[in-house]
Amino acid sequence: MNGGTLLVASIGKNSVGTLAVPPGWTIAIMDGNTGGCSAILAYPLANPGGITSLTFALGGNTPLVGSISEWTGRTAFAAMGSMAQGQRTASRSVQTSSATTASELAITTSCEDDNNPTSTPGAAWSQLGSYTNVASLPPLATDAQVAPAGVVGEPVTRSVSGKYSAVIATFR
Repeated sequence: MNGGTLLVASIGKNSVGTLAVPPGWTIAIMDGNTGGCSAILAYPLANPGGITSLTFALGGNTPLVGSISEWTGRTAFAAMGSMAQGQRTASRSVQTSSATTASELAITTSCEDDNNPTSTPGAAWSQLGSYTNVASLPPLATDAQVAPAGVVGEPVTRSVSGKYSAVIATFR
């Protein structure tokens, strides 16, 4: 991966335990739902480039899924957003706790403790990727948009109703 670009890891795990991130990485935001899953956004403080593999670790045999996205022209963490969690609903929303400036990159990640849900991103959001659960891996959906100024939020619709966690963060 190229130096000077922003890398963002979107992770879902079946626990509320601690996640070990690679050296030089920090967790932007994490939220977990007991008996459900945890949604996490992490990024490196500086991307040296040349990264060909990364290791994120959990204790025990806890299932973990994730994806990495790379963004040109985005380097500094701008504002930590907010978290949402809940029980058995097919629609949910997560939004930043503070206003953004125009053109910040907003990324959401959500996971759900249920079998084979599909996720539909909100209007003006693009789905970066999704993982439908098999066996005991948590389903994961990651969406992004170049945000307008103000509080940014994403309503997400899922095909099933289960316990969920969702997080949002913005980057300049």
